[in-house]
Amino acid sequence: MTPSQVADHIDPLVQEYYRTGSIDLVRMRSLEAVQHPERGAAGPDRADRERGCQLMPRYQKVLWHHDLPDEPVVLYSKIDSGFAVRKVEVYRDGRHEYADRSHSTGTTMLAEKMMPGVDEINQDPDFSATAITAEEFERVWQRAIQGA
Repeated sequence: MTPSQVADHIDPLVQEYYRTGSIDLVRMRSLEAVQHPERGAAGPDRADRERGCQLMPRYQKVLWHHDLPDEPVVLYSKIDSGFAVRKVEVYRDGRHEYADRSHSTGTTMLAEKMMPGVDEINQDPDFSATAITAEEFERVWQRAIQGA
């Protein structure tokens, strides 16, 4: 093997495997999937690193500051690969509604777009977001699914 034969995948294969549960063997072998040092690839920039962080599961709690009686006031999300995969909405009356990839209650649904991070959410004065632990999310999730 020569130095020009070393694969430096733009999306590391281990991250792809943990994100999707498999590796796309066709894409893995494509020239578009690897960095080319001879073309001056400088490695991941800040945006790439931030996207990489979004690929790891993360959990967030968002307080929604409003007076709307029929809308949730707290939103809990489990985010994987940048997308919500489980969500709980808590209403003023204590009701918990939830959604995952196969079930939902009430009007709660998973978003089809990538979820913004805590810092981006906190730029809107109507919301206050914080990162939470997996354990905290699981407690809320269990309460929601047991109450449904």
